[in-house]
Amino acid sequence: MQLINGYHLTVTEKRAINTMIDNGWTQAGNKNRTKYYTIVQGWQESGEWYYKVKIESRGTFTIGRGIETQSDFVTIKKTGK
Repeated sequence: MQLINGYHLTVTEKRAINTMIDNGWTQAGNKNRTKYYTIVQGWQESGEWYYKVKIESRGTFTIGRGIETQSDFVTIKKTGK
């Protein structure tokens, strides 16, 4: 997996996204429900697959504001297995 656009992906995020793509899922979440991954768009270009993925994080980002949701988008190129 190669990051084309967006922020650095952790090993856990890469594993979750790879599992989604390999199993044909469009959505997944982690065990403690603090991160959700959604494949927004997928396309093929020059024989390679590209995906736009929305990553939603739930947590307390500002003290005193309670639980909030932050959304980020990344674009990746799927390379090999």
